[in-house]
Amino acid sequence: MKALIFTLLIFLNSSQAFSFGRDLSIADSRFTSIYKGIIDELKFQDFTFEEKKILFNAIRGFNENTLTLPQDLLNHFTLTELYKVILDSDHTDTEKIKTITKDDIKSAQYKLKKLDNKLSIFAKYIINEVLKDFLPFIDNGKLNQFYKGLLRSKKEIRQIKNLLKYSSGWIKTFNLYSEKDFNKVSKEVFIQYVTNLNIKSKLFKKHSFPQQKKYKAIFQFKNLQTHINTYELAVQPTTTEAPSTVDPKAAIKDLQVEKHDAASGKIDELIESIPSEE
Repeated sequence: MKALIFTLLIFLNSSQAFSFGRDLSIADSRFTSIYKGIIDELKFQDFTFEEKKILFNAIRGFNENTLTLPQDLLNHFTLTELYKVILDSDHTDTEKIKTITKDDIKSAQYKLKKLDNKLSIFAKYIINEVLKDFLPFIDNGKLNQFYKGLLRSKKEIRQIKNLLKYSSGWIKTFNLYSEKDFNKVSKEVFIQYVTNLNIKSKLFKKHSFPQQKKYKAIFQFKNLQTHINTYELAVQPTTTEAPSTVDPKAAIKDLQVEKHDAASGKIDELIESIPSEE
């Protein structure tokens, strides 16, 4: 019986060993707030053991995959994937959503302010970004003109259609859900986001070459070996590929969403501002 209790205590301690707020930190103050936001989300949300395993391995992989990436390109990539995962989310039923009204926006703004301390960092970021996209069209009356068929600008018509298609669901969902349920939705999207960062950043590692300059890692782990023993996934067989000298800017374009995606405008702007590696 004593042995069983001892084993159980070890398991319970190990399942909580990867305390995200305590054992993960930003390695360098030069990194933007988005990486601190990742840590804050890990600290705020209640993750299961399996979710912790996924997140630990994804963050560790992302950390290693981007060591040869200049900071400006790294930041652009991280933001690009953030926009994509939010706008590509399947947590909102946009097919049934035809309109977003000024009252919908006001309700979301009021609720966001009221629940500020009860929402996760990621949940607040999602709603803030969606509201920022809608507000200019609310304030200048263009959204109302669009509904009445009076808007003549093809560019603005396209922008509003994309907002209604890809972002309106977030407003409706936020207004309908409790803070607990919305945090749960945002947690699922967050896990997908961190997973995507790891998977897609492998492209940069693939295109790096031995003599390429190495940069400081984004995150640093306390008690890393303990976490590896607890959370590391089974090691998959790897194949050795010839190194590539593909321009990282060209590589990131391979990760871009299709033109029909509502995120493509922001993503195109991000990519174009990245200086090529000479």
